[in-house]
Amino acid sequence: MTPRMIPSSGAKNPYLDAWLPVSLENPALFNALLFSAVTHRLTHCLVNQKSTPTSMVLENKQLLMLCQQEAATRANRALQHAATAVTDASILAVLMLTEAVDHAFQGRDWTGSSPFNAPLQGLQWLNIHGARVPHMSHQAGLCKLVALKGGLQRIKIPGASLAIFYRTLVNSTLTLTTPQIPFFSNRGHDNSDWRFHFSSSGGWWDHGVQKFENAGLPFSLACVLQGFVMYSSMVHAYVNGDNAPHDTSLLCDIRNLVHFHVMSLPTGADYDDQELYSGYEACRLALLIYSVGVIFPIPAVGSPLPRLAELLRHELSDEFPFDQYTIEADNGLTVWLLTIGGIAAQYTTERSWFAQKLATVVSLTLISSWRSLRAQLKAFPWLDCACDNAGERLWEEAQRFNSPPSFSDARGTHRYTTRLQPCLHCRRRRVKCDKQQSCQNCVKHNLTCKYTTATLEAQNEFSTTGMTHACGVCRQRKVRCDGQRPCTGCQKLQVSCSR
Repeated sequence: MTPRMIPSSGAKNPYLDAWLPVSLENPALFNALLFSAVTHRLTHCLVNQKSTPTSMVLENKQLLMLCQQEAATRANRALQHAATAVTDASILAVLMLTEAVDHAFQGRDWTGSSPFNAPLQGLQWLNIHGARVPHMSHQAGLCKLVALKGGLQRIKIPGASLAIFYRTLVNSTLTLTTPQIPFFSNRGHDNSDWRFHFSSSGGWWDHGVQKFENAGLPFSLACVLQGFVMYSSMVHAYVNGDNAPHDTSLLCDIRNLVHFHVMSLPTGADYDDQELYSGYEACRLALLIYSVGVIFPIPAVGSPLPRLAELLRHELSDEFPFDQYTIEADNGLTVWLLTIGGIAAQYTTERSWFAQKLATVVSLTLISSWRSLRAQLKAFPWLDCACDNAGERLWEEAQRFNSPPSFSDARGTHRYTTRLQPCLHCRRRRVKCDKQQSCQNCVKHNLTCKYTTATLEAQNEFSTTGMTHACGVCRQRKVRCDGQRPCTGCQKLQVSCSR
């Protein structure tokens, strides 16, 4: 049966209390509910038992096809008459038809598991709804009917408005498209303002948003990140029994709100002020990964995580100067992006790329163990019970690539050189820097060019050594050359001094 949409103790089931009685007087709705009930039954069996006899699949598929065809025929008849076209029953019938049957059960891998170990996967039966195949043309028709009705608030059948919002949000997640139905809460309102839902948090909301904005992120991303952090803390408290809300509908509201906002973020191509932060699209994709894997956990059979990992891999292209990274550039955001992307890519060919780049980045920082990496990751959304195991596996894999940059002299000893780092603005905007004391990018945008202390010292050293007169070996090593031939440095290394 179609499950209740408010999974809290003592909550009424709108299916039994309202939908079924209405369907007894509406043939289109009755057939649509029957179709949805059989779909839910079969999906539930496949998700939980991991295997179902082929005969059962074929038998149910035949019944599903019959129910869907009959429901669609009767719904079309109702939509052709003005008196029944935009009734609550007609809208609810179309809602039940927003999932496809063809290839929905056969040919899909029901034995897989998500790389994240997210809790509360069954809230609002997300583990079942997320395993269904969306029928987007029927959903487009549903959205038009809701608009003609005047919005979700005008639908009076109990539970129908929430069901419409929730099902379309799930379908948008499966197809990675922008939600077409506005937010609607378990409490019957459509207020999607962040502060309205986090008003009881005091100054924690504003403080968290400001922290992410100080890292160079635009306001929209900062709000989503802080929403993730606060919801993750709520889930952590709920799982551990610390100040947990008695009504899980509150968790559902916050979860749906946060996921709705991240799904509503415009793509990098559509972002109006992309010049402000060129890493916007990479952050958006990483937020989608975290939301789909942890906040709004879609089961593996329908999860878009592999696709998102591939998109993030292409966004974080090889042109990004990972070998020049410092934590100060973005407060560790790049480390979080690579870790989240690497976890999502666990079962894909992109996995080794993320592990290798993560190894490169951590080798340039003070991160030397999984414990120190985890401490850095917790500055961003990171739910321990969902992410720790997957993150530690990625860390162990990255260590196989981890070798600090060095050069070998003629006697085989290894020495480490100081790298010239790009300025803070170029690193934050993820663009190439000419590493001059006033780089061209900062001059072009009328910005004050700033470097870390280590970079300034290195610049001063290189600028005062007369590098134009240095030998080729000293220029390559980026060390002081006395300009003699042979120079003192080459004599110590016992190598040929060349100009």
